Amino acid sequence: MENQDYFLLIWRNCYIRGIIKEHLDLYKANYKVFIRSREELLSFQNRDYITTLVYDIIEEVLINDIPPSVKTLIFGNRFNKVIEPNTIPGSVKHLVFGTHKIRIVDKYGNFHSKYNQDLNIGSLPVGLQSLDLGNSFNRQLKRGHIPMGLVELKLSNQYNFPLEPHIIPPTVKKLTLGRYFNHPIKKGDLPDLLELSLGENFDHPLRPNLLPTSLKVLTLSYRFNQQIKELDFPPNLHTLRFGYLFNQPLKEKDIPRSVTSLELGGAFNHPIKKNIIPSSVTVLKLSKNFNQPLLPLSIPSSVTLLDLGNDFDQPLKEGLIPSGVKFIRLSERFNQIIKKGYIPNTCETLAFGFSFSKTINRGVLPTSIKTLTLGGSFSQDLEKGVIPQGITELRFGLKYNKPIKKDSLPSSLKYLIFGVSFGQPLTQGSIPHNVEYIYFGNSFNQPIKKNDLPPNLKKVIFSNCFTQPLFQDHLPQSLETLVLPTRYKLPLDLPSHIKVIKGDTF
Repeated sequence: MENQDYFLLIWRNCYIRGIIKEHLDLYKANYKVFIRSREELLSFQNRDYITTLVYDIIEEVLINDIPPSVKTLIFGNRFNKVIEPNTIPGSVKHLVFGTHKIRIVDKYGNFHSKYNQDLNIGSLPVGLQSLDLGNSFNRQLKRGHIPMGLVELKLSNQYNFPLEPHIIPPTVKKLTLGRYFNHPIKKGDLPDLLELSLGENFDHPLRPNLLPTSLKVLTLSYRFNQQIKELDFPPNLHTLRFGYLFNQPLKEKDIPRSVTSLELGGAFNHPIKKNIIPSSVTVLKLSKNFNQPLLPLSIPSSVTLLDLGNDFDQPLKEGLIPSGVKFIRLSERFNQIIKKGYIPNTCETLAFGFSFSKTINRGVLPTSIKTLTLGGSFSQDLEKGVIPQGITELRFGLKYNKPIKKDSLPSSLKYLIFGVSFGQPLTQGSIPHNVEYIYFGNSFNQPIKKNDLPPNLKKVIFSNCFTQPLFQDHLPQSLETLVLPTRYKLPLDLPSHIKVIKGDTF
């Protein structure tokens, strides 16, 4: 008899099925439990059904205190006791010291955990898969303290001892160093990692063969500002993220040819010439401070996602953004004229930043765009054809408060989001018939007349200032969900199929 047949035979037994359901309900009800004392845990009625235990105690942990059902154990910020061997059961797969839900504030206003005790061999269970050592732990780790089998390790923010071979087990694939770690990495210190994050203070030169050849994702620290060369990086690296302070000029072949995702951090502000960004890169995020003119062919044709950072405000020209880019986010400070051809006809998502307020002429935006965000300062009249056919999602920014003219929005539109300032009255047919979702911002408080809302509308959200009466025959029959502000007190006489939700939105 197959296993499936055994299962069906058992499941059809009503008595056994009832017992199974009872146990499943208990596991569900006690999936995550918050306990503040050892006595409370020992007397907890369904302690053997706890799966995730948030244990905010100041007492020591004794053998058998933690029930063997627990898979995720989170010690609260108050806990700071030595953990003796075998006190944490082997069922625990994920262990965290400290939680933001229990807040202890230091003199600098930081939330952190207090745990800072020596670990012994056996303090941590052999079956552990992930370990987060919190904020305060700063005891030197030795070989055997971290159990074999661990896959993910996050050292504490305070941990600042040099790494040595074999301290981190060879099974660890993802390693995050703490905020204050700032020691050179030597050959053999790191196991065969797949992902490495170098914390915040690490600022030592990288050299060939220091990083494991298995590494695929590397996040350099906030303060890292060293010159780099291609051979400093492992051959299979595909994601490279620079920290905020990195501001070294880049030369051809400095970035490995294997990298497909590149983030240049915050401070980087040097010209990018042809071939500096390798042709393997598909995701390119320029730095927050980057404000250099884009040079011809500086962005390779392989790029499909382009993020121009925060400060970029240089004129664009046709061809500077290559054909093939599907996602473009222009910077928050970008406020340059856009002409036809500047945005390639492969672009599907285009987001203007907060500062953009230039007039967009008809035919400038390509018909390939599906999602368009117009940015916070944009407040220009929209004529027919400015927003191209094909767009399905349109987001207006903070300041937009112009009347919506009939046929100014494309018939392809399905999702329409107005910003905080929009407060214009609607007119029949101004919103295309195919729109299914509308969000009105905090300034909208206009009467809703018959046929103001499109006939295919499924969900509409009115924000906090809306106080107008709503009548059944003024709402489309297709409407399924109506969201109103909490303070909306007018009586409603609506069809039963419309779900009404009260909640504050902005």
